[in-house]
Amino acid sequence: MQFPFMSPGVPNYVTYAMVGAVVGHEVSHAFDDQGGRYDEFGNLHDWWDSQTAHKFYEKTECFIRQYSSVKVEEAGMHLNGRLSVGENIADNAGVKTALMVNFLLSRKAVKSKDL
Repeated sequence: MQFPFMSPGVPNYVTYAMVGAVVGHEVSHAFDDQGGRYDEFGNLHDWWDSQTAHKFYEKTECFIRQYSSVKVEEAGMHLNGRLSVGENIADNAGVKTALMVNFLLSRKAVKSKDL
C-alpha cells in the first residue's frame, strides 16, 4: 500500500481508518444492489429470501431518498441518489467498518500510544 493509506508519521488510527474504509467499502459491494444478485459462484441467482429482499429494498430506498435530497448549489439541482446507490451504500459500510475497527482497537489499547 502507498500514500494516502500508508504514510510515515501518520498515527496508526488514521491508517486503520483508511484501510478499514476501503476494505469495508469493497466487501459491501458483494451485498449491494448489484452484487447481491449473484451467488457465491458468481452466477446470477436470486438467493435472498423475500423478507431479506424487502428489508434491503426499504433500506436502499432510504439511501436513495437521503442522497437525492442533497442539492448541488453550483449546478442548481439535486443529486440523483438512484444513480449512485451502490457506491453510497458501500461508502456508508466503509465508514462504519472503519469506526468499528477503531472502536475495537481503542478498547484493547486504551493505554497504548501506538493507537
